[in-house]
Amino acid sequence: MRPGRSSDSRPERCCADQVVGLILAGGAGRRMGGVDKGLVELAGRPLAQWVAEALRPQVAQLLISANRHREDYARLGCPVLSDRSIGDLSAPAGDRQPPSAAEPDARLKARQDVAHRSDPSAAGTTDPSHQEPPFQGPLAGIATALDLIATWPQERSPARLPAQAQAQAQAQTRLADQMQRDPAAAPGWLLVSPCDTPLIPHNLGARLATALAASQARIAIAADQERSQPLHALIPVDSGADLGVYLRGGGRSVLGWLARHRVAIATFEQIPSPFLNLNRPEDARRIQAQLGLGP
Repeated sequence: MRPGRSSDSRPERCCADQVVGLILAGGAGRRMGGVDKGLVELAGRPLAQWVAEALRPQVAQLLISANRHREDYARLGCPVLSDRSIGDLSAPAGDRQPPSAAEPDARLKARQDVAHRSDPSAAGTTDPSHQEPPFQGPLAGIATALDLIATWPQERSPARLPAQAQAQAQAQTRLADQMQRDPAAAPGWLLVSPCDTPLIPHNLGARLATALAASQARIAIAADQERSQPLHALIPVDSGADLGVYLRGGGRSVLGWLARHRVAIATFEQIPSPFLNLNRPEDARRIQAQLGLGP
């Protein structure tokens, strides 16, 4: 990654009680034939559960980004967030519009209907005359979580929000309560991992934080011996505004956004890689065979 255009200062320190975790499970799963990858089972457990069990001890609060099957993800015991519209992301506080009580249920149903279609072209259109698709890429899920953490004081009461916003508000309330107990422990970081990497290290956050401390970087990402893993990342919460600008300008590339910032890399040398992921149905069998997991 090269030095980028962002001039925001890097937060001074990072510890677990200042970290919110985010599992990215909001994609279309096109390479899996439209299957919701986070719910695919590996050795009898959903992939997202493997990731949740690895991340939960590393963070103060764990969230899941999902645009379908929200009830199934909620059974993992985490608040579930749906992607906000790109146009609503990281707007100045005075410009944010509260969710409308008249529109949400119909809009959510429309999003769920599209989410269950298997036609990738329907979900992937870029024609501006069409409504924004529900699958907007992983950066939209990250931006939604960053907005949630940064704006909790404005949207604390779930009772005033429509149904699909209640999970966000409940998560905000938990974070607000934590901050009232210990204002110095305000969440300053987002630790991100995709839902289809069931073997992520239990020291992922610590290793990324160490890489940040040893550099002048603003964001830290993981790597294995073969390649970088940019969606395993430790991101400062105050980078949400820059990410919103990038998304509203049409950017969707994770590497493209990271190029705007200085990035530290924490390399994990284990073999097989702890970032093995499932992009095809046969990958589950491959990972089980490599790691000696039962069928």
